[in-house]
Order: sequence, then C-alpha cells, then structure tokens
Amino acid sequence: MNSKSKDHLINPSPNSWYADVILPLSLPGLLTYAVPENLQDKVKPGVRVKVQVGKKKTYTALIHHVHNKKPSGYEVRPFLGIIDREPFVNHWQLKLWEWMADYYMCSPGDIYRAAVPAGFKAEVSTYKPKTTCFVRLSKEWREEKKLHPLLDKLAKAPAQQKLVMQYLETSGFPEKRRRDWIEKSVLLDATGTSDTVLKSLTKKGKGNIRNGSP
Repeated sequence: MNSKSKDHLINPSPNSWYADVILPLSLPGLLTYAVPENLQDKVKPGVRVKVQVGKKKTYTALIHHVHNKKPSGYEVRPFLGIIDREPFVNHWQLKLWEWMADYYMCSPGDIYRAAVPAGFKAEVSTYKPKTTCFVRLSKEWREEKKLHPLLDKLAKAPAQQKLVMQYLETSGFPEKRRRDWIEKSVLLDATGTSDTVLKSLTKKGKGNIRNGSP
C-alpha cells in the first residue's frame, strides 16, 4: 500500500475506522483501507467496496472486518465507494473461505476469485481520478413534495425508478446534510443498471452528470 503519490491518501483522525479487505488477487493476506467518514455507518463484513490498487487500477474488494487500529509504516488510502447495502457474503461464508484458504494453502483472494462470478467482482478497470463521473438529481426534483409524483411517473420505467431510489438512499435524503453529487459507478454497481438507463433519465431532465470532483 506504499505509494509515492499522495493525491488520494488521507491522514486518519484518532477516531478513524479501517477495513481489512479481500481482493480478487493472489496476495498473501488482507489489505487495509481507511473508511471515509460519510460511510462509517454503512460498512460491515461481507460488503463489497471499490478500492484503488497502484496508480490506475481499481478492484471490487470484500470487507473482511472493520477496526480502529491504524496501520503503521505507511499512509492508508480510503476506499472509493461502497457497493452493497447488505453483506454480499455472510459471516459463515467468510469463515468457510478462511478454512478453504488454509486447507488448500492458497490466498483469500484465490478463494474469492473462485467463489464469486466475474461480474460481481469487476476485477480490473482503469481509474482516472480527473474524469470520475458524478450524478445528482435535478434541482427541481430535490424537494420532497415533488419526489412522489416523480417516482409514480417512473413506475413504467422500473430501472430508472430504481436508480432514483438508490440515489436518494446513497445521498442521505431527506437529511439536510445529504450529499448532492454521487459517484456514477457506485450507483450503477449498486442497482445493476446500465449507463444507457442513466443517460435516458438525464435526457428527461431528471438528473445531471458531471466529470471531476463532486
């Protein structure tokens, strides 16, 4: 986890949380990432998260456990986003994976890679921080009284309705301190919908898309 670049590193506070994750790679153990403050109430063992490895690659990692012990000797990167609302793998499955890795003398990542279909672990992609895409609900639809008619209208387009509902949950709606801009890939991964569905929604004036920081 050492890196000469510190563009995506954080300096954890004494109350920071950390997640030890399993990557779909043949690594000898687990890697530690910092949990972003706004996601601390959502992380738990078995949940999938997006993490950066090296300068350009991202992987879908699986949280093994969460703790507050700061690793020593290197700066810890935060993970990039959370994919699941509930654990994708339960406690007993994680225990079975540990037993299998020990029995077959292989890494946790080898078991993860063999046990989970490729589409659910999105092994390798190119991470380009300067062109990360973010999404938000159009301003006119961010008022609670207008959301019900919008969701009713989208009942005939369930994939678009699912995206809007996931956006509301991820952004923290209806809290006043909610986040307006949400990373596009996090929404698409969480709902299993395509970029085409999102583009169709934005063309109808229901959402905005932008590149760069939120």
